[in-house]
Amino acid sequence: MKSMFPRRDEPAIPLPPIRAIVAMQSVLEVSASVAASLDLDPLLDRILDAIERLVPVGRASITLDVPGRDILRIVKVRGNPDYVTQLLGGERKITGSLTGRAYRDRTAFLIDNLLDPEWQSQIYIPPTHPDYHHHYQSGMFVPLVADQCVGTLFLGREGIGQFSSEDLYILTLFAPQVAIAVTNARRYAAVREQARSLQALARTNAAFANCTASGNGVERGKIATMLAEMAPEVVHHEDTQIWRIDASNEWAKNIRHMRNGTPALLIPDVRLDEGAMGAAIWHGNSALVNDEHILSMHPNTDTAYPYQIVVPLVMTEVANGALILGRTGVPFSEEEFARTQIIAERAAATIERITFTVRLQEQNAALIAANRHKDTFLTNMSHELRTPLNAVIGFAQLLADGLVTEEEDRNAAYTDILESGRHLLSMVNNVLDVARVGSGQEHLVAESIALPPVLAAVERMCAPLFAGKSQRFTLDLRGDISPVRADADRLRQVLLNLLSNAQKFTPPGGTVTMRVGMDGAERVSIAVTDNGIGIAPEHQAVVFEAFRQVETGYARAQQGTGLGLALTKQLVTLMNGTITLHSTPGEGSTFTVTLPVAKPLR
Repeated sequence: MKSMFPRRDEPAIPLPPIRAIVAMQSVLEVSASVAASLDLDPLLDRILDAIERLVPVGRASITLDVPGRDILRIVKVRGNPDYVTQLLGGERKITGSLTGRAYRDRTAFLIDNLLDPEWQSQIYIPPTHPDYHHHYQSGMFVPLVADQCVGTLFLGREGIGQFSSEDLYILTLFAPQVAIAVTNARRYAAVREQARSLQALARTNAAFANCTASGNGVERGKIATMLAEMAPEVVHHEDTQIWRIDASNEWAKNIRHMRNGTPALLIPDVRLDEGAMGAAIWHGNSALVNDEHILSMHPNTDTAYPYQIVVPLVMTEVANGALILGRTGVPFSEEEFARTQIIAERAAATIERITFTVRLQEQNAALIAANRHKDTFLTNMSHELRTPLNAVIGFAQLLADGLVTEEEDRNAAYTDILESGRHLLSMVNNVLDVARVGSGQEHLVAESIALPPVLAAVERMCAPLFAGKSQRFTLDLRGDISPVRADADRLRQVLLNLLSNAQKFTPPGGTVTMRVGMDGAERVSIAVTDNGIGIAPEHQAVVFEAFRQVETGYARAQQGTGLGLALTKQLVTLMNGTITLHSTPGEGSTFTVTLPVAKPLR
């Protein structure tokens, strides 16, 4: 190996003055041409053109270092097409290669015979390559050094010992200009990429802000899609993954997967106690994985990348998912890491705000509806209270004025006053019960209750109601029925409410049936069925709401405050029971209550 620049232990060997001046003039001429370009790829072509003018060769290549990695990458090659195809984009570790030696030691040197066994393990071309047996045996390696070393130039010629010290000297004069030009081009590219990324980040923030502003109807899935599509614009990468944590908080589900901007197959679920994603989610911290020996959180190498950014998607101070960016080739920078965190935080905040906005809109709609129902209720109550009050006042006035003289008429007036008073008391009690239960002030006394006596008493109490409309009532007890655990007074009130509701909305001559039986071993079922007007599907969801009545047809003509079924549901819930409705318009309705069986004392 012949070497002349710049060894620490021996001085550089200068050319004679005249030849040195000529060499300097040539270098200055080509350096001006090289310095005129700021785009890296055209710049590399100009560098090789300049080298061809300074030191004509048959083979030439430029290798540059990769930030964050201990490798050199071949970025530009001159030679026949097969040579270019074989080498372009190739990588070599700095340790163990001749280009790496020039880069590491910042020393230019000549190799007289690259096919000598001494160098076979340190050259790019393997013995299987056709060029290995060609006659390009002479090699020149020159580091590209300005403030720092950025890469290495390699030149090759046919034959052995074809490069001179003058060739090496000229290239060592030219190499610093190349290093400066490459450094400037890299900085220009970095600034341009940063500007592009910041513009993309601004667009992404604006898009998320628009989603927040228009909140109504925007789903989380749309935000996830936007994040997956916009992330490559903000940070260059190859693979985008968005994960959501399942309800168990033990597994992550892949909901979006993009590869090179195209939707890719979703990845199987991953346990949260595995890999970088699980650690980031559990600890709430983002992770920058720049270790080419670590293939991340998934054993499938098709979805694992050596360089990854993992950012948890935190909503209401809890990580609900994660954004993962992956790529090969170049590690992520701290700046890219920061930009990724910004878009992830913005996406999570947008989802949180949209969720809050939708909930607020729903609550506002509910409040508006409740206010409307309250107005309807007050209107109904005004009518319902005035009717019996007018009856009480009217009959009392007649009696007070002595206008009712016959004993039979007086008794009828007393009876009307009594029934109107009881009706008033029932309505007031319903209002008070709903208010008390709704405020959490209702306290039930749970005890073991045998149902047959309660059912018989309720049947006797409702008999006059059914008789008044010529309706037929049937009590159907199916098999042995276990005692239930409930409050006796409130259970009776629930049964009376269901039967009076069925009686009210069943036309004269109709039928009402109460079927009671076991629902498995742990619950008792009480079903009240009528063949009345029924309830349309769109109205079934509101019949258990306070102050709501179905305002259609026959139902509109029936008296009531709209509190009976709402109170019934609240009481059943307090007794650890359930109530359901099955109804077909024109055929009738079935309200089914289930209550827990009373556990025997041990």
